Amino acid sequence: MDARGRSLYDLLEDMGIAVRPGITYEFVLDTNAYLCPRVHEGKGDNRIRIFYLPHTIFHRGTDLRYLVLSDYYTGTGEMLDFYHCIQTLLAPGRLDSVRRDGF
Repeated sequence: MDARGRSLYDLLEDMGIAVRPGITYEFVLDTNAYLCPRVHEGKGDNRIRIFYLPHTIFHRGTDLRYLVLSDYYTGTGEMLDFYHCIQTLLAPGRLDSVRRDGF
C-alpha cells in the first residue's frame, strides 16, 4: 500500500472505508497508529484489520505508520473481549512486534 503524497482519508476511501470526520469515531494514537473502531448492529464477524504503511502519512500532527480498523457486531455479545484484544494490540511496541514476529 503506497501512502506517499496521499491524505489518510483518500487512502481509506480507496480501501472502501468511508470515514466522515466529526461523525465517525477515529483516534490518532501515540503509537503512530490510527484507530477507527466501527460498531454495527446485528450479526456478522468481529474483525480487526491492521495495515502497515511503508511510507508514513502525516495526520493530526502524527506520522502514522499503522492503520487499525475494527468492526464489532453487537449481536455477538463479545464486546469486552474484543476491545481487550484491541487494547493489547495498541500497547507501545506491540504493533511493531506483531509486524516483525507475526501471529
